[in-house]
This record gives sequence, C-alpha cells and structure tokens, in this order.
Amino acid sequence: MKRMVYLVACLPFWLTSCEEKVTALHFNEAEQVFEIGKESELRFLNETFEIKDKNMEAQTLLTDAGKEIPADEVRIKLVKDIEISGEWTPIKFPVREFDGNGHTITFDGIRVVIEESSKGV
Repeated sequence: MKRMVYLVACLPFWLTSCEEKVTALHFNEAEQVFEIGKESELRFLNETFEIKDKNMEAQTLLTDAGKEIPADEVRIKLVKDIEISGEWTPIKFPVREFDGNGHTITFDGIRVVIEESSKGV
C-alpha cells in the first residue's frame, strides 16, 4: 500500500520532468515560421544541424508536415517562455530570423531576452 501511495504521489513529478522525443518542429504555414515553445524543440533544432555536414546551403529542416525548409530560410518564433537546464551549446547556424515574440529563454537562472526579429542567434 505504501508503494502505491508513493507512486501516485510522485507521478506528477515524473510526468512533468519527461519531455517527448521531438522528431520535427511545428511549422506555421501562414507565417512561414517554425514555432518553438519547449526546451526539447530548441535542442532538436540545434542537434539537427549538428548531425549534418558543414555545408549549410545544402541542409534543410523538416517540418511536422514533411516539408523541407532550406537552412538559410529558417525563421523561428518563440511561442512560450523556455527554461534551458544542463549544458547548452549556442545555435550553430545563422537563422534568417529569430522572433522572441515577447518571450524569454532562461539558462540555469540567467535570464536571456531574445529581442524581436534578432538575426543570427
């Protein structure tokens, strides 16, 4: 019985600490931007271009609808505040546009504000 109570009491913490595996980013067709609102999505963006070769012109980013967007045309818009925990490597490629949209990215207690339409994060 004690184990059952412990599991039920801890379940919300386990669920909130686990983020789903990101395999593609949501692409807003109307605005032609990738919308990012989670740490896992920001990390996915970074890891996607880390895996591929150094020729950025030949690289593309896949949308959640299966559409390929050339790396030099990638536009990003934050849709929520994001808190980054652990190690973070800055985004390794210049994005066409990074719109903070009034949201913030916090790194282990350090608050970083992304200005609207900042280029090359």
